[in-house]
Amino acid sequence: MRRAAFLIIWICAALWVTFAIQGVLAYLTLEPADSGFTRGLNRITAFFRWELLALIPAAVGFVIGRNVSFGDITKHAARTPLWLSGGFFLAVLILFAVTVIVARVSG
Repeated sequence: MRRAAFLIIWICAALWVTFAIQGVLAYLTLEPADSGFTRGLNRITAFFRWELLALIPAAVGFVIGRNVSFGDITKHAARTPLWLSGGFFLAVLILFAVTVIVARVSG
């Protein structure tokens, strides 16, 4: 069980890195579509789609890694992806909420 958990954590960490890099590459390499206000929105949605996909293996690795004791590097491989991806989405959510509140208050 311990060996399987070890492998799953590292596979999840590798998937997380792959999906996160793919999100950045998708943002950088896609041509902006549409025109006017929505120009380039396809790049942002592609980035968020890949980052949301990266959150899945990060959560799986975290859940598996919290129940088994490993060395320091494996603990970090299980925890850090969720902290980074989860923190990123929490920051985006807070920024969105603050933007909506400021827009409502300012009229």
